[in-house]
Amino acid sequence: EQMGRLLDQMAGSPPKPPTKLTEQELLGRRQLAKIAAERDGRPTIVLSAAAEPASEFPNLFRSATEPIVKAFTEPTPIRQDGFAITEGRSSILVGGKLRRSDPPTDQLRELWKDGFFVALGPGDQELLCWGQPRLPGGTGGLRIRNFVLTEIVMEFVRQALDVFAFAEPSPEKLTFYVGLEDMTEEGQPCQLSIQPDRNGVESRPPASRTAPTTTIHAGHITPFAKADYGQITFSLLEGIYHKFGFESMRIPFIDEAGSRIDSMTLLDEPDRVKPRLPESPSL
Repeated sequence: EQMGRLLDQMAGSPPKPPTKLTEQELLGRRQLAKIAAERDGRPTIVLSAAAEPASEFPNLFRSATEPIVKAFTEPTPIRQDGFAITEGRSSILVGGKLRRSDPPTDQLRELWKDGFFVALGPGDQELLCWGQPRLPGGTGGLRIRNFVLTEIVMEFVRQALDVFAFAEPSPEKLTFYVGLEDMTEEGQPCQLSIQPDRNGVESRPPASRTAPTTTIHAGHITPFAKADYGQITFSLLEGIYHKFGFESMRIPFIDEAGSRIDSMTLLDEPDRVKPRLPESPSL
C-alpha cells in the first residue's frame, strides 16, 4: 500500500528540469543554426555558450525593448567595423524556443530561452580568411587570419558574458565551444599561422601549419561569477592552436604571462612572432 502511494506521487510529480543540455543537444542546436544560415557543409566558424546548471531568459520573448533582447541584438564590440559576428540588429522568434538575428545572412546568432547562445559566420574569405586569397594555381587550403580568428572569439565571449548576466538563476558555470567546421576545400586542409597578421602578413612554414582534420574545435568551462573574457579567449584559442601543433607560448596576441588575450594585447602588440621562452636551467 505504501509503495502504491509512492508510485502515485511519482506519477503525479512534474518532471525535474535537466541540470544541463547534453552534448548531443548542443551539437544538434549548432547544426540547426548552420542549416538556418545555409552553411551546412561549408567552411564555418561556430561558437556557443551554455549555462550549467540549466538557466533561462524569462523576458527573452516579452518585447524587443527588453534589456536581454538589447544585449542580444545590439552588442557593443571593442571597435567599430571590427571582425565580429554582429550582423542582424533586429531579431525574430522561432518556434517559441529562441530568438534569431534578422535579417538572415551567412552570419547568424541565436539565443535560446533555456540558456544557450550560438553564433556562426563564414570560415572562408568572407570572414575568417579575410584578405587571404588562395595561393596561385588554387594550391593550398583556406588560410585563416589569426587576427580575425582572435577578434571573433574574443567578441563572442564578451557578448556571451553580457547576455548571461540576464539568466535566471544565474549560471554556476558557462561551457564555451569554438569550432572551425568543414574547413577542407577541394581536398586541401586549412592553414593557421603564428605570425601575427593584423596587417595581412603572408605566412610560410614553420610559422604556418595545416589542420589535421576538416573540423577543429575546442572548449572551455568557466565559473560564471569569476569569468574573465581574456582568460576564456586564450583558453579557447589555445585548444585550437594545440591541434595545429603549436605550443601555448607561440600563440599570437597573448600577454606576457601567457594566460590572457584581451583588447589591449590584440590591438597593441607589435606584429611579431612570440619569442620562444628560455629553457629552465638544469638542477
